[in-house]
Amino acid sequence: MSNLYIIAEVEINHNGNFDIARRMIETARDCGVDCVKFQYIIANEIADHNSPYYGLFNKAELSQEQFSKLKEFAEKEMGIDFMMTVTSFKTFYLTKELCIEKIKVSSSNLTNTLLLEEIGKYKNEFEIYLSTGMGTLSDIELALKTLRYDNKDENFNIFHCTSNYPADYEDLNLNMIVTMKNAFRNIKMGYSDHTTDNVAAIASVALGAELLEKHFTLDKEMDGPDHFFSVDPEGLGRYVLD
Repeated sequence: MSNLYIIAEVEINHNGNFDIARRMIETARDCGVDCVKFQYIIANEIADHNSPYYGLFNKAELSQEQFSKLKEFAEKEMGIDFMMTVTSFKTFYLTKELCIEKIKVSSSNLTNTLLLEEIGKYKNEFEIYLSTGMGTLSDIELALKTLRYDNKDENFNIFHCTSNYPADYEDLNLNMIVTMKNAFRNIKMGYSDHTTDNVAAIASVALGAELLEKHFTLDKEMDGPDHFFSVDPEGLGRYVLD
């Protein structure tokens, strides 16, 4: 899969630790990926203080200055791309201030029309990556319309995604990649892989996926909600080579 565009999803697996985040970028580069993706988390923006998730998100926050340094480290020192998943209006504005050229909209915001409208105002300033877990074809069509997509745009990308962590084979519905390729002919198609091995990714490529993203961790035993189903450095290296 080495000729594909492969994204290592760091997301919040750095556990709010800048040094771990930096090491993850370097390790991902050594594994041969094309891009690292982080999630811009501000706990106050996405969780109530009484929610069990608030503490989790609060611990996973990195500052604007830290993200700026990580972006520079990835692009200038490691020579790989830096992508950000935005989770709210504020994180979108902050990401835009960082001049990040690749912005991801997660499945949870596929129907967040207010956020999509705001991103769409600046659609020509960056590449847009849209994840579609739990979404219907009409949801995806509306999201693209809200983002002001037209057939002339070449900076739009869609990820087929199953919003289970980890995802089982019987729930993957990989044929949706073919359906979306036929429905959105000028958009590059990808697969956001939440399985625990490489089989689904290989199948997705056979169906037309050109982009792959995989959750990544330095150690599957680390504390946090995503580490156990993420690939470790050895697994990420195999993922790229397969």
